[in-house]
Amino acid sequence: MNTIQEQWGDFRKNVVPISAPDIQVSEMQKAFYAGAYASIMVMIKISAEDVSEDAGVQIFETLKNECESFGLTGG
Repeated sequence: MNTIQEQWGDFRKNVVPISAPDIQVSEMQKAFYAGAYASIMVMIKISAEDVSEDAGVQIFETLKNECESFGLTGG
């Protein structure tokens, strides 16, 4: 399993311009980690005993659709 740090490294290599100033890289890294943390928090909430499997799937589907509507593709 890749760590978030490894995923950030891949993201930086593939998305962040090599000429990006340090402040841009730093702010993008903060945003990347914030997104990872938000995802982890959703997974923790969905794994609660009072959330059914169907409800959990619906939550993930809603979040996926939201990201795709924003302009991120599902692959």
